[in-house]
Amino acid sequence: MRKKSFICLLVSCLLVTTMLLGGCSKSKSKTSGGFNVIVLGQVGHGKSEVTSSIASAYDQKISVDHLNDAKECKSGSVTYHAQCVSIQSESRKYNIYDLPDYSDIGKSIASQGIVPDGAILVINANDGIMIQTREHIEMIKGLGIRNVVVYISNCTDSTLVEHLITDVKEYYFEKAEYITDYDHYSEENAKNIVSVMDKWTVDNNAAKSVSGTTVGVFAYDLSTEDGGKHTPIMTTDELEITINSKTYTGRLATPDVDMLMPGDMGREVFELDEKASAKAGDKVTVKKDGEKVIVGVVVEYA
Repeated sequence: MRKKSFICLLVSCLLVTTMLLGGCSKSKSKTSGGFNVIVLGQVGHGKSEVTSSIASAYDQKISVDHLNDAKECKSGSVTYHAQCVSIQSESRKYNIYDLPDYSDIGKSIASQGIVPDGAILVINANDGIMIQTREHIEMIKGLGIRNVVVYISNCTDSTLVEHLITDVKEYYFEKAEYITDYDHYSEENAKNIVSVMDKWTVDNNAAKSVSGTTVGVFAYDLSTEDGGKHTPIMTTDELEITINSKTYTGRLATPDVDMLMPGDMGREVFELDEKASAKAGDKVTVKKDGEKVIVGVVVEYA
């Protein structure tokens, strides 16, 4: 009886530790029982500050330094870095992922280490839309994510903020919720973010279907450190392209791209030998000469 009680206590402690410190366990929402949310933003725009403020609003003291000291995570052969803050609102559990840079975000999504149900996009009001901001918007758009909060940080000029929101809406996020931060990552702002997220529904992310011989993929050409080859992928190479469980013969067909080098990441186009039917977010694996060289997910646009 004592042994059983001890084991129960140990399991409970492990669960609490995981919630407080984050982890790198498989994070598909259907198995975790919660919503997976990625926090995106140009370096220096405050994404870790937003994540820390949400944790604090739910009685978890997680510093920005701790979030920046991201854990090494594995998804298959792919290594990326991430921190996870898990909270429980009145409506549901959220797994909020803070990743150091674009490479970690891309690798985690391409390998399906993280399958996002929603996103918080952080934009500094003074800097506006930067290169990484556009990359993140395109990633969210391509993955078919409709659950989006745009958090405008460092607000000091209301006119400037209004112009920024107008620009972001015009660029893509017309239906997103916007939160403006004049209070420097206050608990109230953090609660407002979660209040918006509580309105999200799974079907709000209804991914667009892709049908045809051309398919767009958010792809990661595996580096040698992640199990890839030393040689590039050429447009002349014959590839085995598996979408979910069906394999096609095809080739790289991204406009103005002659080859992919190991470690390359981004939106790519593949031409298949027969018509395929898929939807945004479906898993993609590409092999060359029988060896896996690319992991990725289908995106809405080719």
